[in-house]
Amino acid sequence: AGEAQARAGAYVAVYSLAALVCAPIVGIIADRVDRLTLTIGAFTIAAAGYTWLGISTDVLSFGGMIPALVLAGFGQSSVAMAITVLLAQQCPPDIRGSVFGVQSFFGAVGILAISWGGGQLFDLVSPGAPFIAVAIANTAVLIAALALRAQERSAP
Repeated sequence: AGEAQARAGAYVAVYSLAALVCAPIVGIIADRVDRLTLTIGAFTIAAAGYTWLGISTDVLSFGGMIPALVLAGFGQSSVAMAITVLLAQQCPPDIRGSVFGVQSFFGAVGILAISWGGGQLFDLVSPGAPFIAVAIANTAVLIAALALRAQERSAP
């Protein structure tokens, strides 16, 4: 149990460090691209990272898990920042605080839902299923963003 806890702690550390390192990079990119491009990039990275974690078969190989953890960490950080940038640019200033409050509330609800649902998926389906569920959710947002981009391009 102690060895498993130590390994899990190392995985969380790699994931968290990747997210931390990624944040200023995404901030710089956010200043240079439009919000939809940023959203598409962020959700692509997140979907890829969580898919990789979900399909990984040798989770005990720390070296083999590092790239997947880094990609998922980058993706999660990118998504959080892309959503913040999107809301900041789209919301009227007089309701921006309320919108960010609602975003935070539903973010917390989402964390609770994936924590409970992910535990159920882990027990009933497979250890990788919670990651695949998050990858599917990220892919759904990515598809919506791509559809919006296609709509933009086809508009006269």
